[in-house]
Amino acid sequence: MNSTSHLPKLRDFFASLPASQSAADTLEHDTPLISHGVLDSLNLFMLITFIEDDLGIIIDPDDVTPENFASMDAIAGLLKTSARVTPT
Repeated sequence: MNSTSHLPKLRDFFASLPASQSAADTLEHDTPLISHGVLDSLNLFMLITFIEDDLGIIIDPDDVTPENFASMDAIAGLLKTSARVTPT
């Protein structure tokens, strides 16, 4: 699965957040999520839960960095990498 295949699901997730509903229409794949206030600590927790529960991709705690969650492109890249890793 390529990294862009996750973008529609990520966009839908961010559109469902009350704090980002107004920004959802202008949210682009490269919008800085943290500096634009779309992704805060609570939304990050909800996003990781969504990724693990709905997409079935486990996020390693070491991968929870500002760089990996800076934009939808960055998150999609992380998902592509994480999907290849088999939990032991």
